[in-house]
Amino acid sequence: MKVYIIAAATVCGRIGPGLISTPSDRRHLEAWRERTDASLMGAGTLRDGEPEMRCGHGQLPLSRMRCIISQSGEIPVNRRLFNSAPAPIVFTSEEHAPLLASRLKTRAEVLPLPAYDCGHGLSLQAAVQALRARGARSLLIEGGGRLNYEALRQKAAHELILTILPQIDGSNNSISLFSGATSLKVHLTPLEIQHGENQELFLRYKISYGNHS
Repeated sequence: MKVYIIAAATVCGRIGPGLISTPSDRRHLEAWRERTDASLMGAGTLRDGEPEMRCGHGQLPLSRMRCIISQSGEIPVNRRLFNSAPAPIVFTSEEHAPLLASRLKTRAEVLPLPAYDCGHGLSLQAAVQALRARGARSLLIEGGGRLNYEALRQKAAHELILTILPQIDGSNNSISLFSGATSLKVHLTPLEIQHGENQELFLRYKISYGNHS
């Protein structure tokens, strides 16, 4: 299954909080949602706002899967995401799955994931396999920074779709595009570069892992 990371960032590589996107970047994101079978978002992004992962014109195709992942099981169950069909999928640890399922009841399908690397994160490959078993052929990872980092650390992503917004943040407290404890050995090969109507750059890269000269 093809896995994409999609994100919008400032020139200094920050994705929030308070990042101001543009209308054309919003359309760009919605178009990629329409091209893929599922979206996966970290619980932190859900806690910070009201994302519903809608496609163009506010549509929620019944065949498209909207997914949240949380190792801690700390999900704000009052979000609009859980009040519209199709019911989202929530991935969490095996430890927290029963309690989260009882809280969400029929408003979401809760799926436990095994730990990755001695408990440092959940297995994204297991999440991909679960989505593939439900018919997905492509997955759009929509952040935040920790989930983006884990997708690279676990070598789960194949392409990066990045919008560079004409903004500079500069704050040490802002969220990075990839946020993790250790360095990553990742090589990016440019596949596509486009100029947006609101002064953005739309970039698309192939992701390769390991050492490159």
